[in-house]
Amino acid sequence: MIKTFYPGVRFDDILALYEFDRSLRLVLLDAIEQVEVAFRSAIVNAMANDKDCGPHFYLKTKHFKDMEAHRNFMKNVLD
Repeated sequence: MIKTFYPGVRFDDILALYEFDRSLRLVLLDAIEQVEVAFRSAIVNAMANDKDCGPHFYLKTKHFKDMEAHRNFMKNVLD
């Protein structure tokens, strides 16, 4: 493997880029987490308040496309 070193690049430049990447990743993951929580809350609020569903709607296969979809969902939940 041939390593290429670019003239004028210092270790501090590489470290700054690494720290920027780390900070950006943390900001993005935080934003994604907030969207995910809001999305889950919206689904749960809508389903739990529906008289045909109730708070344990996810346990009933009738709320899924088919048995396979329900089985996969429950496997993901339990894993």
